[in-house]
Amino acid sequence: MARITKETKTVSDGYSREDRETTLNYDYENKEWIAYSSVPTHITRMTKLYGDDVEVLERLESGTAVLVRAKLPISAIGFRKLMSEERRQELSERAKRAFGH
Repeated sequence: MARITKETKTVSDGYSREDRETTLNYDYENKEWIAYSSVPTHITRMTKLYGDDVEVLERLESGTAVLVRAKLPISAIGFRKLMSEERRQELSERAKRAFGH
């Protein structure tokens, strides 16, 4: 469950579609990611995955969180090389042969 603190603001309106965003900052000294989000699906996902590490900064009068800050472990965010369509197709065909589909 996300934490509500005495600093949590109650607001009458959420963010417009144009103003919704999620930003990530990496704290090198503490080896953790700090995420801020006003995107509803990101808020839900972070709350489910990281619970008490998510702090509600703003919420609607109904109690719905509209802006959160979360401290995420270094392993939560990763960078990877995107797979080409050709490579994806090759692996798909290999799996079909291996598993008989």
